Amino acid sequence: MIDEQTVRELVEAANLGQFADEIVKLIKPAIAIRARRTPEDDIAIGKSKFGGFPDLPPSIPWPTWQDYPLSFLAQFNLAEVAPYDLENLLPKSGVLYFFSLDGREDVSEWLWNIPATWRVIYYDDDLSLLRRADRPLTLPDSGIYFSCKTEFEVQISLPYGGIHGTRQLGQIGLTEEQDEIYTWEVFFALDEKYRESRELGTPPSSIQQLLGWPLTVQTDLQMSSEIYSKGLSWEDNLDPAQVDSWRLLFEITSDSEVGTPWGDAITLYFMIHYDDLIERNFDRVWYEAQTD
Repeated sequence: MIDEQTVRELVEAANLGQFADEIVKLIKPAIAIRARRTPEDDIAIGKSKFGGFPDLPPSIPWPTWQDYPLSFLAQFNLAEVAPYDLENLLPKSGVLYFFSLDGREDVSEWLWNIPATWRVIYYDDDLSLLRRADRPLTLPDSGIYFSCKTEFEVQISLPYGGIHGTRQLGQIGLTEEQDEIYTWEVFFALDEKYRESRELGTPPSSIQQLLGWPLTVQTDLQMSSEIYSKGLSWEDNLDPAQVDSWRLLFEITSDSEVGTPWGDAITLYFMIHYDDLIERNFDRVWYEAQTD
């Protein structure tokens, strides 16, 4: 079993035992998601899924930006997700949809700083009204991903270290050298333990995530979300409480099962302020794409 004790053992083995209590306090439960490619007709309407076509009610049109229909990434039936949400942060019912325009062959640049190029939609009404949406006429093949069933599991997460890590590691007193040791001997070692614990002989697939700490590849996402969502700059004096209130909502990286084409080093992040998460203001999500 991978749990808090596992983290303590990794920290001790890395000769960082003096920081064990503080590192354990940083643990956040995440919901790891594995995609299993499945014919669209074999996934019931309203169930959690990646790719294919979304199950939308008549009141919600397929979201667009200018003349571009956004690509459908995933939908999550929150009643299915609820048993894995140990912090009780997400609604217990309804469907949460994720769309984005980034990474398409018909789009010449990454557009993550233009809010209308992504969309998170929360529907919490009669699920019997849901219907599988028709393909928009102008949606290219590159904007459609493979339909996949989902498998959920609870996973503990830690903040990423190193030059792209979070402020919290410096705040507990780790030096740069100790931060690097933490990154390789605790953070990545924990990830490897999860990889080893999963079923062998299954199709290769990345693990996507709801909630928990994001796996950043460029900048601290709490800081960048606060800065970019409010039109600030990295030189501005930021309110630490506001920065720390940003939470990961959903993270998706390139996945051979889903057929997302972004490459191994690109990840899409949907971040939400804690107050908006609790108040179900999913239209205020901030989105970012990062790459090495």
